[in-house]
Amino acid sequence: MRPDEIDVWRVDLDGEDPGGSLYASLTPDEREQARRRRSPVDGRRFGLGRASLRVILSRYTGESARGLRLSREPRGRMILDASSPLSFSVAHAGPVGLVAIGLARSIGVDLEPLSAAPQIADVADHYLPGARVATARSAPAGQQNEQWLRLWTEVEAYAKLDGRGLIDAKSTEILLEAREHSVQFRPTPDHVATLVYTGRAARVTYLLFSPSAGEEPVRVERSPG
Repeated sequence: MRPDEIDVWRVDLDGEDPGGSLYASLTPDEREQARRRRSPVDGRRFGLGRASLRVILSRYTGESARGLRLSREPRGRMILDASSPLSFSVAHAGPVGLVAIGLARSIGVDLEPLSAAPQIADVADHYLPGARVATARSAPAGQQNEQWLRLWTEVEAYAKLDGRGLIDAKSTEILLEAREHSVQFRPTPDHVATLVYTGRAARVTYLLFSPSAGEEPVRVERSPG
């Protein structure tokens, strides 16, 4: 990976795990986290997502997927071993997961399904800046759902740059004042996503994850950052 590149991988969290090769990369603690999820479906998606993250990162580091040391910073952001120059961010919504990978820069990615728009509209006044909320509410009826998702995923992606959470509309307004690079895209026809990153402008490549290390990844879209 070059410093001027960012890769965004789409992962099918309801996909197959041929021969259990993905789950074999999970640590005992991660297996326990999957077991404790609210439902078997949530547990399987968590396990497949974490295992896919490990396999994706291993393709960049050259290390074994299970041997990677993943930890969390005080604010909760997941990181690789401190000596690694790779940075990453993960997001998931139902059966769709995203993993964004960069080099020597901070990254945040988030996605939501279009079906979440009504819930976002209900909490918008508390969590989102007033001017941006007014713009979303004044959009034509047929565009409002996407407007809510674009705004919400951008805010969440900014929050992931350093692991901070959303507190109220004022704190969110401060987040958006950072004015880092922001790229919005549709990973599926039913989802809206935002990638935010620091540093110089990067070329963003969109990839479809395959659990088989011998298969070339499918490039689903390419655009400048």
